[in-house]
Amino acid sequence: MAGLKKVFAKRGRGLAACFVAGFLGLFLLFGLLSYFSDVLEQELGVRGFTRGLVVAIPVLALTLTSSSTGVYLQKHLGPSLKTALLIGLGLVAISLVALALIPPGYWFLVPLTAAGIGTGLFLPGLNLLITSAAEGERGLVTALYGTVRFFGAALGPPALGLGIKLGPLPLFLGGAAATAGVLALNWLLVKPREMLPASLAKGSRDGGKAAG
Repeated sequence: MAGLKKVFAKRGRGLAACFVAGFLGLFLLFGLLSYFSDVLEQELGVRGFTRGLVVAIPVLALTLTSSSTGVYLQKHLGPSLKTALLIGLGLVAISLVALALIPPGYWFLVPLTAAGIGTGLFLPGLNLLITSAAEGERGLVTALYGTVRFFGAALGPPALGLGIKLGPLPLFLGGAAATAGVLALNWLLVKPREMLPASLAKGSRDGGKAAG
């Protein structure tokens, strides 16, 4: 616990911003997928295996984006982590605005897939920032981060189920505003060069020069 306090005393603001982004990412992802599943069944009559396949498309987009982004960021530690984080959050916010403006139907799949791509962009950067910032207390910090993220995953579907009673426009625009707020928070507080240990940051710079 003493080591954990030292980590948060030194990098607490950046870690807190990353935790909030991780919570929001899975909160929105699981909530939107649950909502889209209901739309497919209730509005379009798509059920069973076919519905599962359609809902899997945004998740597939997230998986492919996350794996390729993680490989790239592992070799380019530093400002690229924050860039991927901000671009991903921005894409999720734009996708939510699009969802607010189009009627429920198959067209939902386009902004949902874009949201999956955005989530796949920022989650690997968050993981790298958090595990790098934790240093000696990596296991405990990542456990806390995992707990926060899965609270988001658990709360997303029932929260969006309640929120949709207000109507799609306020629900999705509110989600876009929350995402924009988290983007601003991470832009202000996340500083990769301060969160990364000096050895990792130096190794990334040296690797980039060698590659060049």
